[in-house]
Amino acid sequence: MAGDVASAYRNTYTHSAYVHMFEGFITEDNTIIIDMSAAFGWTGSAGTYSVLGGAVAFNHGSTGSGPRPRGFYNYHWVDGHINVASSTVTQCEDAERSLRFALTTVMGPSAVNDRKFTAWSTQQKVLGLIFDTTAGTVAMPTKEVGKARSLIAHAFHSQALSRSEFRSLLGSLRHVATCVRPAQAFV
Repeated sequence: MAGDVASAYRNTYTHSAYVHMFEGFITEDNTIIIDMSAAFGWTGSAGTYSVLGGAVAFNHGSTGSGPRPRGFYNYHWVDGHINVASSTVTQCEDAERSLRFALTTVMGPSAVNDRKFTAWSTQQKVLGLIFDTTAGTVAMPTKEVGKARSLIAHAFHSQALSRSEFRSLLGSLRHVATCVRPAQAFV
């Protein structure tokens, strides 16, 4: 089940202290990996939302139920809160009720975006990716793969990209991990 805050924040940049969490290096191939999810963002104050989102996640994660007394597993990413629970007794309903309560408690009665709450399922589309807990897979929709290829081809064949076009491109490619072979000077 996924829930969402009513208004997303746009154009918040990843703080330099956390950029290392979105990259990697494959020594054998001399390849840098850059996770493009670090490049897209939201407006408003990132610090404010970080505190509020963290408070919601803490409140919700600290709420227990009979079968799960230590609290619910919840993952939050900016304005989305993702729940994972086993379908036993009333655990799914308890987790949803807890998330709604936490959102309302921390951010007020208009914070819950009912259109963004999804039903419980073993297959969910979250952050634009399809998660299948039964198969144990995460996939990018075929339509999105084609769109990403088209955007990259357009940028590659362009004479120049403005800053706003470049930022828009990076935001559109947030689910793509890029592998770059660095020049010898950077190794």
